Amino acid sequence: MICKRIDHGPEMKPTLQCDADAALLCDFFETEVQDRAAVEEHILKGLESSALAQYEASGNLYTILFYKNKFELTHQFDEDIACSGSINEFLCILELWRETH
Repeated sequence: MICKRIDHGPEMKPTLQCDADAALLCDFFETEVQDRAAVEEHILKGLESSALAQYEASGNLYTILFYKNKFELTHQFDEDIACSGSINEFLCILELWRETH
């Protein structure tokens, strides 16, 4: 899962260039988190509790499951659209996504 920030100068917002899995995770942030701090906080609290047990959050298009040090993201209407990775990958891409929105 690879995602990097692309700066376009002072006049434009930075963008992200991501591989397919990271792009899917960014789409999750875009559709489910948007600019709502409460949703992001809810997900981050779930991450904390996932160290002890699994935690699942469902939104408009995606369901995300956190357990141990991993996450699994699944599109609710197409099971073929999915990705998984480490919690560190999730948090790094979330931070990059925040910087560009």
